[in-house]
Amino acid sequence: MANAVARDYLDFDTRLDALCAAMLAGDPHVKATAEQLMQSSIGDFWLFREAFGAIAGTSDLASLEIRAEETPNSGYVFYALGVIKLCEGELIEAKRLLDKCKNDPNYMSAYPLYAKAILAKMERDPDWMSSFLTR
Repeated sequence: MANAVARDYLDFDTRLDALCAAMLAGDPHVKATAEQLMQSSIGDFWLFREAFGAIAGTSDLASLEIRAEETPNSGYVFYALGVIKLCEGELIEAKRLLDKCKNDPNYMSAYPLYAKAILAKMERDPDWMSSFLTR
């Protein structure tokens, strides 16, 4: 699944969406694909490059969060960081980051909707988290 994300015809949003979905699904190729995408993300897409780096495990998450807070419409960074923390079992931190994402004012972004869906599922079905984290 993750290997298909690196195709050239996909935009960075789609690639990040797919990587986060693959990470939630437990795909073992996510980090390698994220590292490959980090190398290809240039120019104005520096926050995407750093988000891919966070998934690959090479970016400093705390400094990335600070830079995202200073950049308008960067909910996708908070979403990626929230998914990373969710997959690491850091539920409180995941909720905090997904809360930041759900308040992103970018009306053209789907990330706040993704964050709201995950947060609602976490609240509605706490057993989902325990089964998710023990897979």
